[in-house]
Amino acid sequence: MAILPPDAAAPNRATITFEELVAYGLVVGPWWETSPPYIEIKVSHPGLLQHAIAVRTTYREAYVPLIVSGAGAAILPRFVGDLASAAGAKVMELQTPVVLKPTLVHRKGELAPAVREFRDLTLKLYGPVLPPVAAPGKPGTARKGGIKHDK
Repeated sequence: MAILPPDAAAPNRATITFEELVAYGLVVGPWWETSPPYIEIKVSHPGLLQHAIAVRTTYREAYVPLIVSGAGAAILPRFVGDLASAAGAKVMELQTPVVLKPTLVHRKGELAPAVREFRDLTLKLYGPVLPPVAAPGKPGTARKGGIKHDK
């Protein structure tokens, strides 16, 4: 989701482009350069992020207050968009969605009951999974974006 300051002159449509979002300046965390949104924008729009960062904070709790105060905009998960909207921020869908590919890895053998429940819930929520694929030189490691099942 794109989270914009309350007074942002957002486009008159349900989605926002990366170019429009970056024009507000971005509120980002310390690992921004390794995040899926950064990689998506960097690949699809080379050069767009050259001077895009308005605020860098190590505190996730500060994103919404910074945005609501007008410091910039951000790409955040939908549940944060719901909170930000309640605080007065404008929330829009990205024209080019950023999709996360979760990975679940667990050890071989019997799992603790809590781990087993977590695995089962994850499989229920995310549905079908990719089969495990060994990394070069590391038998039994999972492919990125899949869920590893040890037998």
